[in-house]
Amino acid sequence: EIHSSIDHDKVNFLLKKSLALASSSLSSRETIDSISETSKNRSNANVINFQCNKNSSSTIDDNKNRDSTANSRSNSFQNIQRQQYLTNPCVTGTAMAHSLWSTVLQPGLDSAIDATCGNGKDSLAIAKLLFAPPGDDDKKCVASKLICIDVQQSATSSTKTLLEDEFGTSFVRSHVDVLHASHDPLPYPDITATSNVALVVYNLGYLPGCSSSKDICTRAPTTISSLADAALLIRIGGLISVMTYPGTDYVEAQSVRMFMEGLAMLTTNEPGGWESYIDNTVIASGAFYDVENTNDIEAYCVQAKECTKDAVRLVHQEGSVQQTWRVFEHSPLGRPLSPVLITAYRVK
Repeated sequence: EIHSSIDHDKVNFLLKKSLALASSSLSSRETIDSISETSKNRSNANVINFQCNKNSSSTIDDNKNRDSTANSRSNSFQNIQRQQYLTNPCVTGTAMAHSLWSTVLQPGLDSAIDATCGNGKDSLAIAKLLFAPPGDDDKKCVASKLICIDVQQSATSSTKTLLEDEFGTSFVRSHVDVLHASHDPLPYPDITATSNVALVVYNLGYLPGCSSSKDICTRAPTTISSLADAALLIRIGGLISVMTYPGTDYVEAQSVRMFMEGLAMLTTNEPGGWESYIDNTVIASGAFYDVENTNDIEAYCVQAKECTKDAVRLVHQEGSVQQTWRVFEHSPLGRPLSPVLITAYRVK
C-alpha cells in the first residue's frame, strides 16, 4: 500500500533535481578552487617578480658602489703615483736638488739660505732637513738658522705662512728670518760661532701663480753677483744649488753655467786658467730668448759675461787660495726648455 501510494513521477523529478544541484555544487567548488589556485599562482608570480626586481635593483646599486669605490681607489693611486713621480730624483730636477741638499745639511749645526724663496716650497724642504721635527726639543736646533729672501711681498708672506703651519709661529720666529729684499747683495746670517752656512739655494725666473710675476724676474747681473757672495760664504762641504730656466732667460742660464764652471776651473792646470775659459766662452741670446730689440739682447749678453768674469775674479781673490769646487749640471736630454739644475760643492 505504501509503495502504491508513492508518486513515482514526483520522486523521479526530485531525484533528478537533487542530482542536478549536487552536480552544480561540485562544479562551483571546482571552479572556486581553480580560481583560488590561479590567484595563488599569480600572487606567487608577483612575489617572485618583486624579488627579482629587488635583487636586480640591489645588484645595480652594488655595481654602482663598486664602481665608485674602484674610481676612488684609482684616483687615490694616481695621486700617489703622481706624488712619487714628482719626488723622484730620477725624474725631476727639484727632487734631485732636495736629495742633494740632504747630503750636506747637519741638523742643529748648519744654517742655510733660500735666496729666492718664492712660494716657500724649497724653504719648507730645507727646514724639514735642517730642523728637528715639530715637538722635539728646540735645543736640537739652537744653532741652526734659515734665511728666506724674495723681492716680492706676496712671496715672503706665503713662505712665512707655509713654515708657520708646519713648525709653529714661535719656532719660526726663533729660527727663521724671512726677508723682503733682493738676493744681491746676499745678506750674511746672524749666526752663532758654532754654525756655518752649508747650503745656498736659488730657484731663478719668476714667481709662479702671480699675474704680474713675469714683470718681476731674476736677471743675470744680480744673480751672478749674489752667487759670488754665496761662494765666499759657504763652508767646506757645503753646496750652492741653482735651478735655471733657459726658456725664461737663456742668457741668465748661460751666465750661471759659466760662473759655476769658472769655480771648477779655479784649480785647473790648463793654460790661461779660468780667465781663458771665460774669455773663450760666448754668451749668446739663443733661439729661446724673446726680446724685441736686438741691440738690447746683445748688450745684455755682453753685460752678463762681464759680470760673470768679475764675479769669478772676486771669489778667486777674496776666497781661500786652496778652495776647490766640484760642479755638476743636471739637465734632461732632448728637452732644451726644461729647467736645469747646476750645483757647486766646495771640496776644500
